[in-house]
Amino acid sequence: VYYYLSIVKVMYLTEGEGLPEVPVHGAAKFGMVLSLIVTLFLGIYPTPLAQMAITAASSLVK
Repeated sequence: VYYYLSIVKVMYLTEGEGLPEVPVHGAAKFGMVLSLIVTLFLGIYPTPLAQMAITAASSLVK
């Protein structure tokens, strides 16, 4: 038990070293923004994707 509690103590009670700078290239930023937009769109308006899924599933069942 002492081992696990010492890990929790280090995680929550010691000062961190800070976050390192991570360079993000333009293509990665574009991919992240595109993923964000698609996720938000499908979360707000999921009907087109649901219709495509229903159509695909019904064609497999026939």
